[in-house]
Amino acid sequence: MKKYILTFIIFALVSSPPVRSKEKKAPAPGQPNQYEKLFGRPFLQYATLLPNKQIKTPARRMAGARKSIPKGMLFSLAVPGMGEIYSKSKIKGYIFAGIEVAGWISYFYHNQKGEDWQQKSLAFADEQWDYNRWQNWWNSLSAQDQERFPRYELPEKGSGQYYEVIGKYGKFNAGWNDVNWISGLWETGESKSSDYYANLRSNSNSEKKLAATSTIIVFTNHILSALDAAWTVNRYNKNFKASTKVNYVFINRQPVVLAGLSVDW
Repeated sequence: MKKYILTFIIFALVSSPPVRSKEKKAPAPGQPNQYEKLFGRPFLQYATLLPNKQIKTPARRMAGARKSIPKGMLFSLAVPGMGEIYSKSKIKGYIFAGIEVAGWISYFYHNQKGEDWQQKSLAFADEQWDYNRWQNWWNSLSAQDQERFPRYELPEKGSGQYYEVIGKYGKFNAGWNDVNWISGLWETGESKSSDYYANLRSNSNSEKKLAATSTIIVFTNHILSALDAAWTVNRYNKNFKASTKVNYVFINRQPVVLAGLSVDW
């Protein structure tokens, strides 16, 4: 909470006849000129603060000092933290901005890692899985066994489903180069290449899920920052108040206005 107090004297002599102070008598002739020594001891000695003449205005918001709640929300929707900074809450603003930066860094990092793992998996599949090898195995099966492993269930090569099913379903296991199979027998040996390929795809999927989570965090950060900005601006407007105070003092039996302005938030 900051507070500033300004005090100033208005040399506005009231045009009404001089009023004698009830608390002190006017200075005798020959006294030093009180206006020449306004801020010296004579001023403090002869200037009389009239009781019951003090006027205080109710605490009110200064014109133009209010912040706009919609504007603060829009600032934070666009760039999280800007609405908080707009309403003089810089620490919270920096926190929201930091989350925004960290979220985008996380997204680009994990998304790129996911792409790298995916490219490795595709290259490995193209090198280690062979359609002709799988086709030869399928052709050696009996008609009854071929019905168990229909050829049309293998998607077109190069499609996303193609790369998914060759590592996911055992009926396509015979296409891996390290698999041993016997002609006419539908059972095949195990494939270490298939397991390695599955791990590559799993790594890619994990990184892309983290990237997706980062975008959710970024989106949520925008919403939370906008809501917090509305609350922060509203609190700022309530705390930003100004009060004025006017005192009348008499110098050489002439009224002078002593005014003050207090601003705090």
